[in-house]
Amino acid sequence: MDRTSCGGAVKAFVAGCSVAAVVLTALPSLAATSSGKKREATARKGTAKKSPVAKKKISPPSVVIPDDPEYPLDKEGRLLATELGGLWTRDPGRLVSVLQSAAKEQEAAVPLTLMLAIAHAETNGRILLVSEAGAVGLAQATPIAYLEERLEGRLYVTESYVTGAWAYFLKKPLNDAERVTKMLLDSADARQTARAKELLHAAFRYRSEGLAELELLEPYAAAGFVEKVRRTDTENREMLEQLENMIEANASRDELQAFHDAAQKRYRELRDIQRASWKRYQEELMAERDNLLRKTYGGDPAVVIKTRAYEASEMLARELDDRFSPRSMASFLVRHLHTKLEEARALGFGESDLERMTAGLYNGGAHNVKRMIAGLIGNLPETQNYMRKVPATRQRLDRVLADAQTPAAARQTGS
Repeated sequence: MDRTSCGGAVKAFVAGCSVAAVVLTALPSLAATSSGKKREATARKGTAKKSPVAKKKISPPSVVIPDDPEYPLDKEGRLLATELGGLWTRDPGRLVSVLQSAAKEQEAAVPLTLMLAIAHAETNGRILLVSEAGAVGLAQATPIAYLEERLEGRLYVTESYVTGAWAYFLKKPLNDAERVTKMLLDSADARQTARAKELLHAAFRYRSEGLAELELLEPYAAAGFVEKVRRTDTENREMLEQLENMIEANASRDELQAFHDAAQKRYRELRDIQRASWKRYQEELMAERDNLLRKTYGGDPAVVIKTRAYEASEMLARELDDRFSPRSMASFLVRHLHTKLEEARALGFGESDLERMTAGLYNGGAHNVKRMIAGLIGNLPETQNYMRKVPATRQRLDRVLADAQTPAAARQTGS
């Protein structure tokens, strides 16, 4: 049984993203047509028409980038900061400064404008943000991603995060098994069965995706954590093997339904453990952050977060978690984007799709994107939207730089 190749699904996935973009573009006109039909029907029933309410247009903020000796900007950086400020980015000058410095110091493999587009998509410059997935800071780095890039700062990791991460990764094969079984329950014809077998092969192939990174949490976990991960992985493999045997034996519908329900139940148990654990971790970390801010600055931590974030960030990085430091997260972003760029290349994407897929892998992770390419996940709305948003923002920033250079170029040619 070949469980190693992705076949032609990569091109199909890329094409699917393009089709999705067309569909999304068409949605407003479809919605307008539908609304018009509903209004006509209402009028025929004698109900008075309501006057359409015009949406209030919100103007972008007026942006002035102040001089800041601690966060210097060159001419290009100031142009980028001004444009990002118009996109509702908090502290755009400082954001550009730390990313520009990191890109130069580490000779970034990706353009500065792509880094800025990622940072904008992640937090809009809210550098002290903590997400429900345990991601923190300018680049929204999780503890696992931070450790994967071999950064060595202080890291706040509790049993809540470790448990949530264990449940998150180990629930994936259960959802794969549920999806394959659902296909067989929907239709048992030869074509559907063949497709179910293909997806099952992919489920075997990606069963352990991400588990090596998960073991990076061992120093923060209770005794026996790695053994727990491996034991659960073995249980998942045995479950997939059971499904494989059932397909080969032409199991009855009742047997398939019982298997489906058992896989679904276990998946939902782990999903609920993941959500509750990571929510608890988020609350724990935010409470620690706010206590430090209150102790250091007095008053409401929310005000400090909004008005003195960069001033507070390095203190939080020293005392609590390095991911609060925008400088550390700028360095992380350079490294992690290079990692994701290489992952996209390894998946076989060409130059025309490389940037989009790098963004997708940054947001969704290889474990999800690979499953989506194979067909084990029907869609990833957040990741697919991210894959459109990031390149669009990057192109907008590139245009700002190109437009600024055009007059000078025109003068040099005498036109």
